Amino acid sequence: MKNKYENVCFQGLLLPWLLFFLSTPACTQAPSSIAVNFETNEGSWMSLDVAPNGDYLVFELLGDIYQLPITGGNAKTIIDGRDFASQPRFSPDGKQLVFVSDRSGEDNLWLANADGSDSKQLSKRNDGELISPVWSRDGQTIYVSQLASRRSMSTNIELWAYPIDGSEPEKISTPNMGRGSLFVSAFPPGAYGAQPSANNELLFTAATPRRYDGDTPPRAEIMKVNLQSGTVSSITDNSRSAFKVMLSNDGNWLAFAELHNNKTGLRLRDLETDEERWLVQDIGFNALESWASRDLLPGFSFTPDNDALVIAYGGKIHRVRLSDGQVTPIPFNANIEIAIEPRVNTKVSIDQGPVIAKLTKGAVISPDGSQYAFSAFGRLYQMETTDQTPLKLTSRGSFGEFQPAWSADGKWLAYVTWSASEGGALWKVPTDGSGPAEKLTPGNAYYRDPVWTPDGQTILAVQAPKTARLENARGELVGAEQIVNIDSSGGKPFAIAPAGGAVRVHFSEDPQRFYAYSPRLGLSSWKLDGSDQQTHLRVMGLANPAGYPAMASDILLSPNGQHAVAAVASQLYLIDMSAVPAEQAPINVYAAPASEDHTYQDNAFSKITTLGSDHFSWGDSQTISWSAGTTLYHKSIDSDVVSELNVLVQQPRSTPENDIALQGARIITMDSDRVIENGDILIRGNRIQAVGKSGKVKIPQSATIINMRGKTIMPGIVDIHAHWSHKRSVLDLQNHNAYANLAYGVTSIRDPQSMTDDIFIYSDAVATGEMVGPRIFSTGRGVFFFNHFQSYEQVYAVLERYKKKYRTHLIKSYLPGSRQVRQWVIRACHELGLIVTAEGGADAKMNITFALDGFSGTEHAVPIVPLYKDIIQLFAQSGISYTPTLLVSFGGPFAVDHFISNQIGLSDKKLLRFMPPKLISQRIEKVNDVEPEQHIYPQVAKGAKDILEAGGNVGLGGHGEMQGLQVHWEMWAMASGGMNNLDVLRVATVESARAIGLDNEIGTIEAGKLADLIVMDSNPLDDITHTNSINRVMVNGVLYDAETLAQQWPEKQDLPIAWWQKNL
Repeated sequence: MKNKYENVCFQGLLLPWLLFFLSTPACTQAPSSIAVNFETNEGSWMSLDVAPNGDYLVFELLGDIYQLPITGGNAKTIIDGRDFASQPRFSPDGKQLVFVSDRSGEDNLWLANADGSDSKQLSKRNDGELISPVWSRDGQTIYVSQLASRRSMSTNIELWAYPIDGSEPEKISTPNMGRGSLFVSAFPPGAYGAQPSANNELLFTAATPRRYDGDTPPRAEIMKVNLQSGTVSSITDNSRSAFKVMLSNDGNWLAFAELHNNKTGLRLRDLETDEERWLVQDIGFNALESWASRDLLPGFSFTPDNDALVIAYGGKIHRVRLSDGQVTPIPFNANIEIAIEPRVNTKVSIDQGPVIAKLTKGAVISPDGSQYAFSAFGRLYQMETTDQTPLKLTSRGSFGEFQPAWSADGKWLAYVTWSASEGGALWKVPTDGSGPAEKLTPGNAYYRDPVWTPDGQTILAVQAPKTARLENARGELVGAEQIVNIDSSGGKPFAIAPAGGAVRVHFSEDPQRFYAYSPRLGLSSWKLDGSDQQTHLRVMGLANPAGYPAMASDILLSPNGQHAVAAVASQLYLIDMSAVPAEQAPINVYAAPASEDHTYQDNAFSKITTLGSDHFSWGDSQTISWSAGTTLYHKSIDSDVVSELNVLVQQPRSTPENDIALQGARIITMDSDRVIENGDILIRGNRIQAVGKSGKVKIPQSATIINMRGKTIMPGIVDIHAHWSHKRSVLDLQNHNAYANLAYGVTSIRDPQSMTDDIFIYSDAVATGEMVGPRIFSTGRGVFFFNHFQSYEQVYAVLERYKKKYRTHLIKSYLPGSRQVRQWVIRACHELGLIVTAEGGADAKMNITFALDGFSGTEHAVPIVPLYKDIIQLFAQSGISYTPTLLVSFGGPFAVDHFISNQIGLSDKKLLRFMPPKLISQRIEKVNDVEPEQHIYPQVAKGAKDILEAGGNVGLGGHGEMQGLQVHWEMWAMASGGMNNLDVLRVATVESARAIGLDNEIGTIEAGKLADLIVMDSNPLDDITHTNSINRVMVNGVLYDAETLAQQWPEKQDLPIAWWQKNL
């Protein structure tokens, strides 16, 4: 039985105001394992091997290895436990097995007796992938495909030879297949699945993934390398995609998979005559469109007499006779008994009190260390460290003040403003409150990152035209940005140099040079006229030379130039500039002392933070300050003592009053399968008071009554995989993401992995009523493999920031590292009460471990088509939330290509009103031409249907593919797999709410629930495409016209015309 956790609990102290937001426990006792039990006669991915005596075979299933008589029958577990074991192969004498297991915390090669006993670790790796191990013909060596670092973009899958006596492994030279793809769903290029021959050669698959442009499909061919001479030659030509080669024991036959007519077949080549023929024309799925951590096809085997192949496909194990291709099933029955960890399942209440700011955005400490300045709710605040009372600095009443910057004497703050209607400006305000704020710049250009020159006479900033900022196209905006100087008394800005994406313009000891940081140039300086660019420092985190580096996101030099602070993966590092190599080698903050990547002095850097930071600044040259959420920290560089201040800024929550009754509608309640054909809903404020048959609900005389006869009402749509392309750093409440989604009926979103913390400010703006849009829930920045977690304590500290500083109950674990690291993440989430969803990057093996280890959810489709009973039952019984995001289904072409190519919904007036035309056209331009028979999303949708019907939880995720419209595409794609219309709506509402712990507040139309609902002209139970007949939408009790987002109740109010609507 698998037991994955210790019983550990950490009692944390919460700030008093934390209780205003979430009613979740500060500490959750680590739970006991739960049992998953079922019988199955089918499996989704089963690599197998036949014993040399021909009596039995072994195969993998859900991370355990089973033994089965060659004629079929009951499968017996021979290798099980908490690890994920896979890809078993017999030694030539049949006495031993080699397999891949993560029981050490990371994938390694293991050896065991043929009955599974006496296992021992062969390789000692702590990163990367090991794929398709195989024995040499003399049984003394294991050949394996190996990736040096998981998710490496720069290295290939390589062939390695591991002597079984434990001596040093050796690399085998194979052709370089190029760089990895930018698609997360693409396999790494290189050499897969070695097969040793009798003449000292290794046969293998040389494969390249789909390229990011989408027009270059994955390619694979069979090659061989001579182990003595190193000569490499082709066996199949590159005009065909051939992969997963297997040699017969007598060396006479070569079997391999090949693509033809959008199918994967099995071909057989006679090595004496070179004649080829199809053995099986359709064996179903391959992994050419996924991460392929267990090869491009499950392992198969010739029988010892070389008369047949044994291979698993279509969920079953088959014996295929070589002479005529006759297929005979080898039936099996496996009794699955696994002890898995319960998922983290925190229930959350949405607060109804004042909205407490989640961020002190851009917080900076004064030069003397006595005060802070920051933006909260889009307004500029100042706070003394002794008084700790935030004071609003300007008379501006509306949202839009950001990025305060202290003058060297501490008497002034410069800052920027922005709104879509007015554009931007640079301002200054005296810090003693002696005068009003002064606008320094004419016109309406966009500004960011202001800084005072040391003498206080000039301000430098980054400037761009208003139109470039409105469009917010990353490349075009960067190209338009200039570093400018402005007289501190005001006047016309003068361009100094192109900004080139640089951030945090600042000064150090030399007043004749200014500094800024960009990943391309590193920390650089220029003369005041923009000439003489010099790079001074580069910082990154790179744990493995073959891995993916975490580049510094920001570097600031101290006022005296002796130190710098760098942010890497949200952690701060203090750099001693005297220890920086003269040749400008990057400082690698993940490198161990005395390693090859650590060529500088051992005291060159030290880590400052453990929780991490949102923003940081220098006071004087001895004082560093940073923020996390609404907590402000500062310390001396010569001391370990950290001072901590908690900031409380709040605004009233926008909540309607009075009663409104919606009468005479068909009501799809989502309370089980209850549908009221002629019903009434009474809403008081922002909550549903009553729902029932028309005439049975008591309506107060004071209530506003709206006739809904002929309409259909259902709960608002909950999109739990929403990605918004909003404006960052300098924020903008004229937000097309919010408008489009609300207009299309989305009343709540979870943004899993928002890249920045800005999403929390947008969430607050919706709650205060300053921004029209759905409720916004988010994980903020996800945790990744480049967080470089080395201990449970490090994981806990970082996740504590999310729960206690951002006050969110959600976190995204995006490929965070090894199995050990992932289990640390789960343990910390249990203790903190964080609902943690994960993404495996098209790695089916990782998806399975998410369910085994207790993750709350998994994002994107499991990249195996179709899913069979093993995964369906595991997901259903574990309770993991499965959000397949069919529009971007892993394992094959994306469903979004179908909808865009067929112009489905693209002429909607609503879409054209609430999405900027340029963004629509840019998304359309990315579409790939896909033949209808190539699409796999109906099969993926069937897997989701089967999981739901088995008692599992399935969520809706539109992935931001076409804001608002995408959730309808996703629902329609879900129905293509056979899910009935009511269940599709259930997935889009209550099932998604349950996945994020909010089903006690939203997702159904019941008394006591929040009033989030949509009104449709047609009934989606009759035709699922009627979901896009939305007439009105209500969120938090406020009713809007869905076509215009004009507020209809409690007040009548038009939505201001957005900048992109001016020409409509």
